[in-house]
Amino acid sequence: MSWIDDIVSLGSSALNFLGGNTIGSALARTAVTGLVLNQVAKSINKDNQVEEKGTRVQVDPDPDYRIPVVYGEAVVSGAVVDAQLTNGNTTMYYCLVLSEKTGRVALGAGGQSTFNILDVYWNDNRLVFGSNTTVSGYVDKSNNFCEDIAGKISVYFYDGNSTTPRAPSGYPVGSIGPAYNYMPNWTVNHNMTNLVFAIVRMDYDAEAKTTSLGNFRFKIRNSMSQPGDCLYDYMTNTRYGAGIDPAEIYAS
Repeated sequence: MSWIDDIVSLGSSALNFLGGNTIGSALARTAVTGLVLNQVAKSINKDNQVEEKGTRVQVDPDPDYRIPVVYGEAVVSGAVVDAQLTNGNTTMYYCLVLSEKTGRVALGAGGQSTFNILDVYWNDNRLVFGSNTTVSGYVDKSNNFCEDIAGKISVYFYDGNSTTPRAPSGYPVGSIGPAYNYMPNWTVNHNMTNLVFAIVRMDYDAEAKTTSLGNFRFKIRNSMSQPGDCLYDYMTNTRYGAGIDPAEIYAS
């Protein structure tokens, strides 16, 4: 088994809005989640463990994966789209895509919608950050604090591209740099345009049980939460939505 064995597919289903009419049919043909995404299947197998450090493993990509669209608040696992080993194969970096970047509020006429990170969970434990990126420990289900993983995990969250960092709720963005400053082998050309994503850095430590990515979940909030804005965005977006001409919506 290896670090890379954690990479599995994350499916998402399309919702059928306004079934039976022309708009409903167009929405049904899309392949991503619309309006509010409340649940996302786990994308990481938390039981995988590293048996031998330094093992090189390559897996095939999942061509059927669809990036979800999150409106309002949701807890998502994301999907691993890149992974890099460094430091003598004892430090692992993962890039997990969490959501499409949505459009403008106020039926497309207002400001750009923004994503923020509220909480991060690792194997069902809520991570506590000692800084805006580095973990100082976690709180388990019994509300006990454990610091075994202090300094072993760092999380970098980005809203829409590699140069728009966000800090966990309650922490200043501070000195968080572009994603390509952290992800090994990335350059300024790794833009991650129109994607909400996180980079997870993890140091191998058998005693701390940081031997695999485990099950990461991210509680995120999109400022676009009004039902009318969400529906309009999904109906009109040409990247992840139905791509309906706004003139046709107003005409109906």
